[in-house]
Amino acid sequence: MTSPTQVALSAPVRIGILLACLAYTASSTADDLPRAQGEAAPDAQDSLARAKDLFRQGVALFQAGEVDRALDMFRRSRSLYASAKNTVNAALCLEKLKRFDEALELYEAAITHHARELDRSDEEAIRAAMANLRSKVGSLTLSYNVLGNVVLDGRPRGTLPLSVPLRVMPGRHIVRVIKDGYAAFEAEVDIKANVTTHIDARLEALTARGMLRVEDDASPQAEVVVDGAVVGASPWGGVLAPGVHVVQTRAGSGRVSAPTKAVVVEGQTTLLQLTSRPAGPAVFFQVEPASAELTLDGVPIGQGRWESVLPDGNYVLTATEEGYLSERRQLPIRAGAGPSVRISLQLRVDNSHPRWPKKPGGHLWAGTFLGLPVGPSLHSGPESDCRVGCPNPIAWGFTGGARMGYELPWRLSFEVVAGYVSMRSSVSRGAMAEYGAQGASSVEYRFDDVVRFKGPLVGAGVSYSMAIARDWSLRSRGTVGVIFATSVDAVEGTVTSSVDTLPTSIENAGRSEQSTPLFVMPELGIERAEGAFRLGASLGVLFALQSGPDLPHGRVSAATEPCRQNPASAACAPYSSLQGERAYGPFSSLVPSLSVSYVF
Repeated sequence: MTSPTQVALSAPVRIGILLACLAYTASSTADDLPRAQGEAAPDAQDSLARAKDLFRQGVALFQAGEVDRALDMFRRSRSLYASAKNTVNAALCLEKLKRFDEALELYEAAITHHARELDRSDEEAIRAAMANLRSKVGSLTLSYNVLGNVVLDGRPRGTLPLSVPLRVMPGRHIVRVIKDGYAAFEAEVDIKANVTTHIDARLEALTARGMLRVEDDASPQAEVVVDGAVVGASPWGGVLAPGVHVVQTRAGSGRVSAPTKAVVVEGQTTLLQLTSRPAGPAVFFQVEPASAELTLDGVPIGQGRWESVLPDGNYVLTATEEGYLSERRQLPIRAGAGPSVRISLQLRVDNSHPRWPKKPGGHLWAGTFLGLPVGPSLHSGPESDCRVGCPNPIAWGFTGGARMGYELPWRLSFEVVAGYVSMRSSVSRGAMAEYGAQGASSVEYRFDDVVRFKGPLVGAGVSYSMAIARDWSLRSRGTVGVIFATSVDAVEGTVTSSVDTLPTSIENAGRSEQSTPLFVMPELGIERAEGAFRLGASLGVLFALQSGPDLPHGRVSAATEPCRQNPASAACAPYSSLQGERAYGPFSSLVPSLSVSYVF
């Protein structure tokens, strides 16, 4: 199994951190977590013991590669009894999860608040790790006119004045500063790696105001969180701007309430009574783009990213953003069910939304198709020239190929096609012939024909696409071209007289003939867009507009041993009715097809 030393660190200067923090695992003792200020008071012994146990579980999970669960254990250990070890190990987990801004904050906390627990080599290694992380995150500083709570992307980040700049991952973020009695300040900021960004958070005193009172009937003195910022303990009352606010309570005993909307009315006091329940695992939710609005059971909880704990229950988490398709996730939370829950979503672009300007020009596309033509007949000579007991034949086969086109902005495409078509029709027929004076002798001929029509095709056409729903469209198409056809009739037969039934010999049977008939093919189908791909199904009609050449069949005779012995037999007389039969006539076939194309 890979050890934390091998997994977490790549720079040699940081090995000292792990040796200091994780080397104890072989033999854990009561001193595993150093005490920040001497011996713990008797009433803190239980918290200290629980913190140590959580720490040991975190190390085991880290060694097993379960970094998410290890982070949860180190955080819970730190909430009970913070030390350099559980602080740095939590930072290592966050760095492994690429949450570099949070990792850097914890490294700074280790240097600032737990310096006495670190020797010089540990401190140097931590500072080297911090320098590496600073190149991957940006910094945010704030100036202000009143002190307030800072909330970044729905997550509390401290109270003004801040002792150090906020560490923030690159990208767009929403910054809010909240102060009782003032209108909340809100700004969107674009953070770049290794760059410090400054904003001036000016709060204005509320001219229109209402009162909000929050009570938690299950946990008195629970923390009250309003719009992502901790504002006090319940029962709490404060002055807020009229409108919708999101409120939650959190008790130190591991109880929380679900985020709840409170509507504050100007000049009135709104009473919100919440009930905290046992908390489930921590929930971390992240969505791209970062400006997407997040709601939990219809309650707005922020943009882009949200991290909190929820009470036991079933929730629906929704992400929405203009120009993107909304996403919904079921979120069952069970108290004591385990470590943190992580959900990441990438919203799909809605190409039909007005937010995205259409390209002024057209675009190229290319695709393939496969069809199964079927029709009543090829109108060949063998199918038409049937005198005795012929059932109606059916012509069937396959066609396939490739198309390429250029679609104009108004959905009209000009296209070329190249492919292959193959069809066949089978027919069994019979004929009578009389020989001798006044038909003194008669014979019956039976023929089994397999007529084939096949060859490559090329053509050109136009098509038009009409949107009917999101990602769905109707496409009509017309194609004109030529088929380089090969025609074959593999015919076999027998001749029966009053005496014998003999196989026939047919001159040039099965020999192919070449032709180039013109064809027209209208189609109507439906398409679905999947990113740059289009999946389609259509129904077309293939019209072959010209007749084919004559088949090369010659005389029919029974060239067998009895005929050589008795050439005067009626069954041995030559038969010439197959001569001059056409390979095919003008015909039509229904062509159901499937297609896939790619838009460049």
